[in-house]
Amino acid sequence: MKTGTVRLFQTLDHPCGYFDDRSARNLVIDPLDPRLSAVYGTSLSWGFRRAGGHVYKPSCRGCQACTPCRIPASLFQPDRSQRRCLRRNEDLSVHWRDAVPDDEALAL
Repeated sequence: MKTGTVRLFQTLDHPCGYFDDRSARNLVIDPLDPRLSAVYGTSLSWGFRRAGGHVYKPSCRGCQACTPCRIPASLFQPDRSQRRCLRRNEDLSVHWRDAVPDDEALAL
């Protein structure tokens, strides 16, 4: 393997996880490549995703319906509908506690 070259594999068609009537394909970065952690950040910026030890990118023929997008959380501004939802739920409260199972948590 050449220095700087990372192998990509293309999967066979498989059922699409988003649309019942479509098939999907992925490009997968070689999961055995020892440089995987070094290219991980860059691959995310190129639209790759991670599932377990696999870094992959949807690569479907003629479809880009599940193209990822990143929204900087610090720039998020709720729209009118989201503000209305927050107002409707003002009566709710949040309480942090240790993750200890009890009857109430188990009932959820």
